[in-house]
Amino acid sequence: MNGLEIKIKKQPKYVNILWTGGWDSTFRMIQASREACTIQPYYIIDPDRPSSLKEIRQMQKIKNALKIKYPASNIKDIKNLVLDTFVIENKYKLAHKNLLKKGFLGSQYIWFGKLSKQIENLELCVHRVDKIGSLIRLMYSERNSGNYNKESDFQET
Repeated sequence: MNGLEIKIKKQPKYVNILWTGGWDSTFRMIQASREACTIQPYYIIDPDRPSSLKEIRQMQKIKNALKIKYPASNIKDIKNLVLDTFVIENKYKLAHKNLLKKGFLGSQYIWFGKLSKQIENLELCVHRVDKIGSLIRLMYSERNSGNYNKESDFQET
């Protein structure tokens, strides 16, 4: 190329992470930081949980440490979402009720479902041996076998 070298800089990936402060979502924060991603963490504040303030403080410490260790990453300020401001449509509650018939699914997944419709490409991090991991694998295998009907999750049975 006539002695000219053209470097194309790859745009960093933008990642929306539901950061609970747990080890699986913290692992994803570390992973995305190592990949030099732009990261927008979201945290749901449940006013009924006294540990929320402690979790926020710990996540802030982790975030600051990640920014120092991985300066190429761009970790945005944590967006705190207050749970009691959520309006949950009945279809999410109904889907939760129907999914409980297949396996355990904590009530927080009702608002996670709602959030996933409001925040594009929101990542929820779970460990595959957790109870939710088993349910996800079951639904994935049903979907791939042709036996899964998403609309039935939103219907009264």
